Amino acid sequence: MKRWAMGLALVVTFVGAGMVQAQLRCQLGILTEATLEGNNPATGEPWQAGDQYRLVFISSTFVNPQTNAANDIAYWNDAVQAIANSATSNDLSSVAWKIIGSTSSVDARDNTSTNPNVDGTGHAIFAMNGSVFENNFDDLWDTVAPQNKEWFDENGVALGDSTAVGWPLTGSGATGTRHSTAFLRDVSTSGNIRQGRPEFDDGRAWLDANRVNSNWFSNAALSVYGMSEPLTIQAPGATLIYVQ
Repeated sequence: MKRWAMGLALVVTFVGAGMVQAQLRCQLGILTEATLEGNNPATGEPWQAGDQYRLVFISSTFVNPQTNAANDIAYWNDAVQAIANSATSNDLSSVAWKIIGSTSSVDARDNTSTNPNVDGTGHAIFAMNGSVFENNFDDLWDTVAPQNKEWFDENGVALGDSTAVGWPLTGSGATGTRHSTAFLRDVSTSGNIRQGRPEFDDGRAWLDANRVNSNWFSNAALSVYGMSEPLTIQAPGATLIYVQ
């Protein structure tokens, strides 16, 4: 006798007797099928429901540091969230986003909850096209720059060659801690902010490449890096079971 137990409508393949788990899925739909069919970069093991990951982008719009509010990390996080909310695809507004940046009192690694000393080795970080950015938190904040990475904005648009890539404001040193003097802040009267250069593979230049002074800010603001909250690999719901 054959018995069927059906939950949600799913496409499955029957391979003899037993249970077949339908394909895993990811929040926001950015990780590719090929990625999910491979190994989780953070564990080296096949992806499982419950595994977590992050996404990163460079903002296509600028954030203005010429305001007293810029002394507060909340100002920068709110700006990144607003940029994500305005994205044209993937419903980025459904999750929380924060700046990869440091103020005088908050380090980037703590603001994003990716501090290996506090949050552990952590999980993998991906670009907005689903490609691996870094394998885990240790890799994210080590002294080796992400090599030959293509950067994408919040809409998943590739930024291309160096002329199209900005110098995002980070206020951070090489390992995700605040820069001693050029942290994120109000520069309406004086001061400078540390910035990254994404396409450089020289040391930690993606985060700590240069500093820009307040004279420059009188003409324009700059992009920032955004990082998502932990996203979770999910089972597709109920599973269709065939018992022979």
